[in-house]
Amino acid sequence: MGVPAWLAGVGHELRSAIGDEFRAEAAADERAVARFRLRHRTLSDVATELMHRGDAVTVFIGNSTVRGRLAHVASNLATLTPTTGARLHLNLDSPITLRRNPSEKRHAGRGRDSMACDSFPAQLRSFEMAGRLIRLEADSPAGRVLGRLEAVAVDHVVLTTPDTKWYVPLGVIHGVWE
Repeated sequence: MGVPAWLAGVGHELRSAIGDEFRAEAAADERAVARFRLRHRTLSDVATELMHRGDAVTVFIGNSTVRGRLAHVASNLATLTPTTGARLHLNLDSPITLRRNPSEKRHAGRGRDSMACDSFPAQLRSFEMAGRLIRLEADSPAGRVLGRLEAVAVDHVVLTTPDTKWYVPLGVIHGVWE
């Protein structure tokens, strides 16, 4: 007993339609998972990915821009090695913007530097302990002032210059030039 001729194509059509539905549902699920992952990433997660891929980036701080590659990322700290000049240690908790530069050639990605600091305040404290000359990048009159960190306090830093002391809230410091 065979299948009537008028039913012969129906089985194929049903299998094909069900397969198309399953594929469409799987694609929708994959898009939802990708969106979920994007929504739950932090700026530190994004910076880490850019560093590992070896992407060139532009950092926007107010009206300033700096281009380079990320050399280290940890919690709220990212270290940018600009194409020219000194390294910039960024406070990822401050209002900065990162942009990947797709037109620039990628370099080999980097891993996390085990000797580097684990947070932006820790990086500031390392400058304080070393007594190194630094320049703040801040929304403050002390922004772009060259000096030494005398102390990293609970909510501010004390920046000493040859003629005065500056008391700068941590929340307005976008980065530190080394």
